[in-house]
Amino acid sequence: PEPGSTAIVKTLSKSLKGSVVFPLAPGIFQINFPWHSFLKPQSVLEGILPKPLPRMTLVSPSRAGTLSSPDQRFEALFPVKSFYDSTIVSLEIANDSSFPGDVPPPYRRLGSIYRLQPFDQPIDNAVTIKISIPPELQTERGLGLYYWDRKKGWRFLSALTDSINHQLSSRVTSLETFGIVQDTIPPVIRPLQKVFRDTLLARKGKISFLVKDEMAGIRRESQIKVTINGRWQLFEYDPEENRLTLAVDKKESPAQIEIEVVDNVGNRLVKRYWLK
Repeated sequence: PEPGSTAIVKTLSKSLKGSVVFPLAPGIFQINFPWHSFLKPQSVLEGILPKPLPRMTLVSPSRAGTLSSPDQRFEALFPVKSFYDSTIVSLEIANDSSFPGDVPPPYRRLGSIYRLQPFDQPIDNAVTIKISIPPELQTERGLGLYYWDRKKGWRFLSALTDSINHQLSSRVTSLETFGIVQDTIPPVIRPLQKVFRDTLLARKGKISFLVKDEMAGIRRESQIKVTINGRWQLFEYDPEENRLTLAVDKKESPAQIEIEVVDNVGNRLVKRYWLK
């Protein structure tokens, strides 16, 4: 509805005619009613609030603002010039049963889901979000901050960990749905050439490996370490193809190759192979 248009709302006893003022959030509007409509206590609105309204704040480009979730475990900090125009931002705890997707086992989504809107509003200056880890989860390992992608599902979000306050924080350039996911599964390392037991059968001067992590991912090349006979070895890593390639000198054969990979939440895997 457009501002100024008429809205008819049914109550327990009658219908009320009001006027739409302005949208508060996608699908939520402020409606003003004549004051005399509410003189009688029995005029309780029915069906207007099928669920608790999300918390809202008006964020102006000229001043900073903060919005916290009802359980005080999620916070969004909007710096000056967060948006190009004044924007009403809403924050609500999503209903688990109605949420469109979850993580595949053995991964686990833990705690509440926080929906920060409007999703399609352009951001000029990055917004800082903070999510507190519930007390019952603070001893768990492999916890990370994720956002929901409608096409790809839960996606890892690089975050800072505050071990004192038990918080994960990140700077984001879009408003999304956020949550905590647990990933305790180590990365995958697999040779892309013939291998007999733990011995690589390489005919050329280069060998390649599949190096990937399904959930948390591998963000930086520094999370991978390769040594040959105990000496650090230069390598190339293509994150799009999940391919690690390194040059080998057959004169060093037989040689032991050791590959160590740590994913974004600290899961570690070490694989050793012999090159002949």
